[in-house]
Amino acid sequence: MRFRSADHIRAEHVGRRVTIRRRIEGGGTGDVIGILRSVGPDDLRVLRADGTDVHILRGDVVAARLITE
Repeated sequence: MRFRSADHIRAEHVGRRVTIRRRIEGGGTGDVIGILRSVGPDDLRVLRADGTDVHILRGDVVAARLITE
């Protein structure tokens, strides 16, 4: 398992499965697993399996990786 920073998640990865570990309110971290929907200079969007579209600020990302099948 090789973790990367959010800077390594780029527009060419849209449509791929990702795991993003992010800081959450109140302290601690949480993981978002799903399909990368968009990549912007300041944020990412991930579609979870339950249909939830998650907006993640790059500054909140602790680690990120592409999931290989």
